[in-house]
Amino acid sequence: MSENSDTAVGSDIFYIDSALFRVFDSASTGVAVYTCDGAVVYLNEAFERLVGRGRNELDSFHAGTGCCTESFAEETLRFKAVADGLNVGGSVRVRLSRPDGSCLFVRSDLYSIHDIQSNTRLVVRQLSEITEASVPSVLIAGARRDKAYVALQLLTQVILREFTLNGLMEGIHGVLRELMPAESCSISLTGGPGTIISSPYFCDIKREAPEPRPFGNGLTEFVYIWGKPFMLRRDEIMDMEAKGVVCPARPRPAVWLGVPLRTHAGESVGVLTVRCYSDGEAFTPEDLQLLELISGYVGGAIETFRQQEALRNSEARFRAVFEFSGLGVCTIGVAQEIIESNRHVADMFDTDGDRLIGADFARFIIDEQVRQSIRDRFAALVAGAEESFTETAECAVSGAARFWCRMSFTSVRDANGDFSFSVVLLEDVTEHKLSDDRLMHMAFHDALTRLPNRTLFMDRLSNAIRRARRHEDYHFAVLFMDMDRFKVVNDSMGHKAGDELLKQFALRVSGCLRESDTFARFGGDEFAVLMDDLDDVLQAPHVVQRILDSLKVPFMVGDVEVFSAVSIGAVLRAREYERPEDILRDADAAMYRSKENGPGRYEIYDRTLHSRMQDMLQLENSIRRGLEYFEFHPVFQPYVTLQTGRLRGAEVLARWRQPGGGVVPPVEFIPAAEESGLIYGLDCQMLEYGCAALADWRKRYTGASSFSMNFNVSAVTMHRWNLLEVFMKIVSDSGCRPSDICLEITENTLLKGEEGVTDRLWKLRDLGVRIALDDFGTGYSSFNYLRSFPVNMIKVDKIFTASVLEDRASHGIVQAIVSLGRGLGMEVVAEGVETLEQAQMLASLGCEAAQGYLYSQPVDPERLFRMMEHGRLPMEAG
Repeated sequence: MSENSDTAVGSDIFYIDSALFRVFDSASTGVAVYTCDGAVVYLNEAFERLVGRGRNELDSFHAGTGCCTESFAEETLRFKAVADGLNVGGSVRVRLSRPDGSCLFVRSDLYSIHDIQSNTRLVVRQLSEITEASVPSVLIAGARRDKAYVALQLLTQVILREFTLNGLMEGIHGVLRELMPAESCSISLTGGPGTIISSPYFCDIKREAPEPRPFGNGLTEFVYIWGKPFMLRRDEIMDMEAKGVVCPARPRPAVWLGVPLRTHAGESVGVLTVRCYSDGEAFTPEDLQLLELISGYVGGAIETFRQQEALRNSEARFRAVFEFSGLGVCTIGVAQEIIESNRHVADMFDTDGDRLIGADFARFIIDEQVRQSIRDRFAALVAGAEESFTETAECAVSGAARFWCRMSFTSVRDANGDFSFSVVLLEDVTEHKLSDDRLMHMAFHDALTRLPNRTLFMDRLSNAIRRARRHEDYHFAVLFMDMDRFKVVNDSMGHKAGDELLKQFALRVSGCLRESDTFARFGGDEFAVLMDDLDDVLQAPHVVQRILDSLKVPFMVGDVEVFSAVSIGAVLRAREYERPEDILRDADAAMYRSKENGPGRYEIYDRTLHSRMQDMLQLENSIRRGLEYFEFHPVFQPYVTLQTGRLRGAEVLARWRQPGGGVVPPVEFIPAAEESGLIYGLDCQMLEYGCAALADWRKRYTGASSFSMNFNVSAVTMHRWNLLEVFMKIVSDSGCRPSDICLEITENTLLKGEEGVTDRLWKLRDLGVRIALDDFGTGYSSFNYLRSFPVNMIKVDKIFTASVLEDRASHGIVQAIVSLGRGLGMEVVAEGVETLEQAQMLASLGCEAAQGYLYSQPVDPERLFRMMEHGRLPMEAG
């Protein structure tokens, strides 16, 4: 190809289907592509060879190609008709005079193509050498031209006349019939394992069109997973079927061709197949190459039709919202002029809708400051600094009544990212304005104590931070408070008593503060104080002590005296912060540290001395809350039989997604959970989740009866005195059997192994629970563990798997572990298998099972269930 498929012409960029250019490149005829004004987008080598001139001499359609004057005039007229859309195509016979003095006759075929992404019409000019006789047809010329050129001619005609995917496929199938024995042809669309396979086009002389079905292990799935073309004969298909690699539909074809379908962006969307049932006819490797070229058309067409369908749906939805929405809807241009509006806008302004069209939208806003604010924000919208904004303003048309309107502006941009117009939603909120004060109070205050709530507190804290940036002599401090023993009162005396205690607590603390301070309830028994405009931050500890002293006097709840102290965390140098969330975070961490020292205390946060402790404490608190609110969830990484690729079981791994959407890596929270002792609760939760999932799978699929589940158990958990009772109750309550469970422990657990740990391991083994030794080979006394402890499974550490191919020592260690495990009757599982070569090497060493990204990353329960139904994973070694 003389030019790249992304070709610059002037200031425009055209994105052309790469499959189409590959066909042009391989054509023996000359092909040139122009813009509608004649600028060259593309020339193939055959074109330059025919006219005897290089690209620098042929930079436009009007640059001389050596055509005689009469022929070129006629060709120019046909070019203009195609470029203007008056004709879909045309041919003219011309005489070329080449620079070497030779002369030849050619046929010039002109037709248009459309680039969807740039929404641009382009003109193709195709030169074919002819004799003095009449121009031969495409099929006759095909006798002396290569198949790629014939395919180009036929496909071009199909694309010009077909506007649906099914119609396009029928036309392409007709092209295939002309070029190869392709009586049976189909496309299958799928998103891969776990999705559905559908066949929008299916033509087969032996079979009826299939219904949509789950992704399985047919020939279509085989091509999709491998992502490359295949030509398979009947004996090869039967051999693959005998080995369990595929389960093809019947009757089996004599020869089967399948190529992946990909969009312009490279997304794999399905498979294009042709089939031949007659032993007397056969496909050739050239047919497979041609099918791969044609698949580019199909993949691009699928993408185009999807885009067109999405565009039609989007336009229909917009029009429905515009016309039938209960809100006022209008569009505004770059100069803030109203382009179009629905009837609700006219009703809202109590005027004729025609009076609004072309008017400056902002002039209907009464308040000058609000009007200017909207103009400024609209300018930011046009510039791309904002995507949307909302304002509420009092509006009116001259001579009509005023009303309050909430206006939501959203920008709409073209394909180049430039501003086209803004959609504005308008809502009459006049009635709501009457109750705004009451609603504002409810929105920003706690209903029980009538204190400010978290939202109002954060707003005032943000203002304090901004004020501190402007004034160096401005100081403020933040206190975070949690009532001690409130839960005891609430649980023992009831919620009514708890509410009364909260109200009295709020009144008593308020009496210790200044009017300029903000005292807020965050919810439950958590409160915060913003001590505003302090002369010196050292004033804050005196206020804190005054609060603590006031709470030493008991509260009277009903007829009962109730003592309730408070734990306080203080951030004194709050002006050093940039975000209010960070201040509260550190005050909260200081509060928890004070609570650990006993009730009725306070702790001042010191960033320099306690930064690491604060981070650790915060993480521990987050883990504790995450366990309480079930933020941890399981994922499952399967392990498979190496020789067959069939699922044997899965390892349950913990993942933590916090309420804000952040994901905490296991390498961060596992050590913190172990250090704080919270790992026991996490291990129990994962056991509950895993057993529940296994029980559910067995109800839905009988093949899950032999599936086993591995759980990681920390050394901290193994030291729990009631471990057996808790674990066995979880297993029993779920309906699982102890033999379904395998507990993975590390060598570190055994290194610290006390008599209690050893005794629990043997009791678990006696109950039927299996024990796996994880990360085997990385410790110091690994082989002794196999003799001293009840181990059923050895998991080879991934550091040996990763280097088993190139490192002789790792190869020897793995071979020794496999031999030792087999000799002792233990299952050996290799961890961290990432390549097919590693899997094949492990299989050759006699390793029984493997786990790693080659087979699957950790997946959610439903995804693993679909894999289980499938019975095997796409990759195998053996």
